[in-house]
Parts: sequence; structure tokens; C-alpha cells
Amino acid sequence: MSEPPKDQNTLPSDDAPPPAPEASSPTPPAAPPSHPVLHTKQYAQVKMPTHEELMQQDLMNDSCMLRFVMSGVVGGALGGVMGLVLGQHNIPVNDKGEPLTLTWRESFKHAAKEYRAASWSYTKTFAKFGAVYSASECAVEKVRAKHDMYNAGIAGCFTGSVLAGKGAGLQSYAFGCASVGAFSMAIEYYMEHY
Repeated sequence: MSEPPKDQNTLPSDDAPPPAPEASSPTPPAAPPSHPVLHTKQYAQVKMPTHEELMQQDLMNDSCMLRFVMSGVVGGALGGVMGLVLGQHNIPVNDKGEPLTLTWRESFKHAAKEYRAASWSYTKTFAKFGAVYSASECAVEKVRAKHDMYNAGIAGCFTGSVLAGKGAGLQSYAFGCASVGAFSMAIEYYMEHY
């Protein structure tokens, strides 16, 4: 049986079943706000340095002699530790190159003597390096009146040349200058940018 055609203008009767709901489409996402949402940042209170802290900073930045002494002392201490860590312990041998048989006490004394010598050598080298580098960098900063990586390069070049050794040839001085200067500039560049 065929249904009679429905008239568009007729209202459904009360006894007629309700019309089937249309297929629901997903609701579109909400549009972003037309203005950006501002988040307020929380800032900690800034503590101004005291007069004593400012004096200490001025003393450390302006006194090349203090930097020279402090770098020498700290470099020497670091060198002493490095000498203990990296010191080489050689087994004592006789004239024929055969290892000697030592008691525990003799072996300990021999090792302590070697580590002390290595530690003292590292201490002197690190103290010289720290003192010469910091004094020359301070002097270069004062002459150029700026703090940048070129100061480190000049100070590194001078330090490498000085530590190349007495009586070393011109090639040794040039290599010390180039290698320590380039390394100093690279470290300074990295410290400024990262």
C-alpha cells in the first residue's frame, strides 16, 4: 500500500509518531578568541647587592695583582690534585731492567715518592698557567677597555708563548701561542653564548 502524499503545509496530528531526528553532525570546535589571552608572570623580588658585595666585585675586577695571586694559588691546588690523580706509578727495576722485589712498606714509600714528584710538577705548571693567563687577560682588558673573547685569545697567546719553555725555538713559541690562544677564544666564546 502506498501512503498518501504528505502536504508540506499540514501539521502533524497528536496521534502521529514524532518525526525521526536528523543525523547529528559533530559540533564544530569553538573559535579561538579574537584577542590573545594574557598570562601574568610572577617575578621574584630583586635583591640589590650590599655595599660590601659591590666593593668585593670592584676589588676582584680591578685588581690584576689579586687575580694573579688567586689564580696562581687555585691553579696550584688544582694541579696538585691532578698530579695525584694522573700521577704515574712505575715499578722499580734494577740495572738489568728486572723488577725489584720490595716489601709492602718499601713499595708504598716508592709510590708516595713518585706521586709527590708528579703532584709537585703539576702544581708548578698549573700555578704558572693560571697566574700568567689571569694577569695577562686583566692587563689586556685594561688596555682595550672591553671584555670580549679577543682578550682571552691575546692572553692565551701570551701564556702559550711564555710556557713553551726556555730555549725553545721560534716554532715552539708560535705553536704555544696559536694553540692556547685558539683554545682560550673557543672557551670564552662558548661561555658567552651558552
